[in-house]
Amino acid sequence: MALKPRPPLAESKPMAREIACPVCDADLLFAGDEAKGDTVVCGYCGAPYTVRAVATPDADWDLEEDF
Repeated sequence: MALKPRPPLAESKPMAREIACPVCDADLLFAGDEAKGDTVVCGYCGAPYTVRAVATPDADWDLEEDF
């Protein structure tokens, strides 16, 4: 029985810019596959944010505080 071939590595997309958490000023990390309505949590202080718009070449991430 042959092994399944390894899937190709995903190309990383550069983010439009980094966003800092307004609560603790730590950089928010994005996986790159976030969709509108997803929740992003600050890895340092745990503050939750809802994605209002994802990063595109012409626009930045748009987050809304969720607390």
